[in-house]
Amino acid sequence: LLSPPQSEDLKEILTRTTGVKVPEAQAQLTGDIVGIIEAMKRLVRQVVVADPMQDVLVRMMVALTPGSEFSTPNAQRYVRFGPGPRGAQAVIMLSKVKALREGRINVSFEDLRASLVPCLRHRLLLNFQAEADEVTADDLLEEVRSAR
Repeated sequence: LLSPPQSEDLKEILTRTTGVKVPEAQAQLTGDIVGIIEAMKRLVRQVVVADPMQDVLVRMMVALTPGSEFSTPNAQRYVRFGPGPRGAQAVIMLSKVKALREGRINVSFEDLRASLVPCLRHRLLLNFQAEADEVTADDLLEEVRSAR
């Protein structure tokens, strides 16, 4: 957990981020490395996500969203805001990377399951009842991840 900045640090942050002088970013990577990274990004996007795998992910996302058609009882009780589309995109992209690392050109159910917690734990906004009952986002994600 990060502590808040001290007064002088906060003043410096405000000066740097809201003042007239705009800092310039300087490239830290060479052209060859940038080209390799861009090629890798394109390769990841080519990994296939079959419709049934997308359906599984959509069902998981909806299960974590209170008020939705498939939300779990615990999501209804403890989640204030579900993970949303950006969370689903993160799960898909990490799943594609996992598939590639294992030498596959398609996403598996296990890739989705393995990606769920690291991609969504910070995207679930829980309510006070969850805190009172000591329920964490990881608990809710594990419940959905383990369901068949």
